[in-house]
Amino acid sequence: VAGIGRCDIQFHQWCDQVGIKTPHAKLITTSNSVAGRGVFAEGDINEGTPVIIIPEYLVLHDYNAALNFPHVAKELEKKRSRYYNNLNK
Repeated sequence: VAGIGRCDIQFHQWCDQVGIKTPHAKLITTSNSVAGRGVFAEGDINEGTPVIIIPEYLVLHDYNAALNFPHVAKELEKKRSRYYNNLNK
């Protein structure tokens, strides 16, 4: 496919292997994205429709960050506390 490089193919294969699904979007390399890659809708998307499905074990959050990156978990917890404290003011 024109415009798709080896890295793109490997990335898409990895997404398939780990269970990332993009039912209403396309992951592409493009100069239209600040980072050179982007997620683009393939059509109109209704509110509440999943665009990208990422298995929870791939998402970095304070629970799994604490296992491998304790300093990151502490920072996430501080930010969460500040956020909730600001909501309650």
